[in-house]
Order: sequence, then structure tokens, then C-alpha cells
Amino acid sequence: MILPPDTTTSLLIRRMGALYHRLDREIGTRPLVLPDSTYFPDPFTSDEKSVRKLVRRMALHAGMADVPIRVKGIGNELAGSCEKGANCCGGGCHSESTTDAEAAHHAEGQAAKAQSNAGSCSSGSCGSCGPIPDSEMSEPRLVDLGDSWLIQIPTSEFGHDVVLTTNIAKTLGLILLLDTLPKGATIDEPVDVSAEIAGTALGFGALLLEGSYLYSKSCGGPKIGRITRLSCGELAILTALFVARGKHKSRALKRHLGTTQASAYREAEALLLASRNIVDMLTSDPGKLACGNFSLRTSTSLWDRLFGDKRSNSNSAISDGDFDVHELEAMLEIEPSPVRRRKPRAPDVVHEELRALVDDAFAESSKDV
Repeated sequence: MILPPDTTTSLLIRRMGALYHRLDREIGTRPLVLPDSTYFPDPFTSDEKSVRKLVRRMALHAGMADVPIRVKGIGNELAGSCEKGANCCGGGCHSESTTDAEAAHHAEGQAAKAQSNAGSCSSGSCGSCGPIPDSEMSEPRLVDLGDSWLIQIPTSEFGHDVVLTTNIAKTLGLILLLDTLPKGATIDEPVDVSAEIAGTALGFGALLLEGSYLYSKSCGGPKIGRITRLSCGELAILTALFVARGKHKSRALKRHLGTTQASAYREAEALLLASRNIVDMLTSDPGKLACGNFSLRTSTSLWDRLFGDKRSNSNSAISDGDFDVHELEAMLEIEPSPVRRRKPRAPDVVHEELRALVDDAFAESSKDV
């Protein structure tokens, strides 16, 4: 798996630092949510009741249990419906009577941008990019009801756990950003990328990683798609940052990840181990990361420097370090020190005579036989 170029990696680190710098108190200390019975103990029967429980459970893990969230399953027969008086994030519905229209204008506009790509392949909602053919939505996924949020989920997603949990994680990240948005401020573009960064900070990195690389088989052959805007390598960087900041154990995480995602995560983990200053700043002063006051480093071992760093460094503004081809050639030109051999022993006369007698006796016995 190839991690993103250094320029992209640096930008992701800066945006993660900016998020923690602004919302450290709101995010708090979040667990690393894994797709197992420890974090999802509720029975799931692929119906709307189970999905509502799932959203409540994920909101609880995200520290958002106090945020009023409603869930509604939608299908083709429900297209065009909208609750009266609701502000649809990305839809064509507007409030008929709002008292704080100006104050909500920016938040609604940002949510609309996040949902405007709902049917595009870049957002992963397009059926051609994933295993769900009917996931393209005519309704907005997130609706601002004024005193609460409404998450609308296509019923076609109910039977696909990875698609379902990935989209819920993204939506909860967007709710966090909208709920904490200062008056007159805007969410960093692209909004769906910001939502996935926020979802990772809420502890859903493992779920988002699984949705970033979907392998499926069809009559036309195997297909690879994703539900996330960020790639597998980009989400691996963000998840590794979250794990390092919270001092979570990554062994269980790697067991739950697919082969491709686990490979990407190991590379991201190695990158951060070689750049401890990034993790330290993310914990103590994330504002410095947001300003770009850090440097990416590679492993100092020769093996890793030769074969371990397979990331693309095209258009990179970060130095490749003090190792290059010329250094390798210089190392190969150095004459290796000769092998120190053991000095031969001095001949032992007594030992040689005894050995000759034994050989003669053995030869005589062989003739008798």
C-alpha cells in the first residue's frame, strides 16, 4: 500500500492539528471504536429500529449522547418528502418560519455543500463505486430540524454493515462540526473531507478505513470501490495520529482491518514512530501542527531507508533527508574489511604418530575381514 505524498500527508496532519486546537475540549478523550461486540453489543436485524440503536450507540462512543438525533429510513417511495419546518442540509427544503435565520445561514450552507456531492463517485455514495446499487440519494442525509438533527439513511444500506457504519461515522463528524461552528465561520473545504477527519477524531478511524477500500466480486470481475472521500492511505495517516495521541493499542485494530487497510496503517504507524515530534505536538500544542511547524522524518535504519519507504514523494515540499543514491554508491565503494581467519595450529608430533598407528590397525582389520 502506498501512502499519500508528503505534501498531502503534511496537509492532513495540519488539518487534524487544527481540529484538535479548536475542539479539543468538545472532542475529549474518545475510545478507538472497533467493529466487534465490545463496542456494538446490540443485536442487529437490519431494520430501522436496529439502525436507530446503532446510531445512538455510535453517538455514545463519540461523546454526543446529549445531542438530539433522530433517524429515519428512506427509500424510493419516500423521495421528495420532508418534515414541515425543517432546514434540509443539501436538499430543496427550507424553513417556513425561522427565528434565527441569519445565525443558521452559515451552518446550513456548509451542510448543503457536504450533501451536494451525495450522488457523486467522489463521495462514495454512487452505487457504481460501492457494493450497493441503490445508495444514490435524492434526499439529504442530514437535516437540521432546528432543535435536533435528522439522519436519513437509505433502507438499501441496512444490510451492509461497512457502508452503514461508515456513513454514520461521517455524518456524526459533520454534526460535530456544525454544532460547534462559531457564528459567521465556515467549515474548511472540502466539507466531506472535514467530516471524515472529524469522524476519525471521534474514534471511528477503523470504521472509516474499512469503508475506504471495498473489494467485491461481480459478473464483470472483481471491483474495488470506496465510500469515503479520503483514500485508504490518507485515512491510515489520520487513524494513526488518533491512536498515537490517545495511546491506544493498535494490535486489536490491525486484526479487524482488511489486508490492504492493515498494510496502509502499518506504514502510517512507522512514519509517526520516526516523527515523534508530530505526536508530541498533537498532544501538547496542536496549534503548532496547524501552522505547519513540524517535519516528516523517515526511519533511520538502513533497511527501512532502502526498502521501507515506498511512499510517493512527487511534488513534495519536504526534504528527502541526507540519504540518496550517491550515499548508497559511496557505501558500496568502501572496501569491506577482510575476514579475520583463525591461525593454523602447530603440528603435534605425538598426536600424528598415534593417528598413524590407529590408521594402520584399522587397515589390518579390514584385510582380515
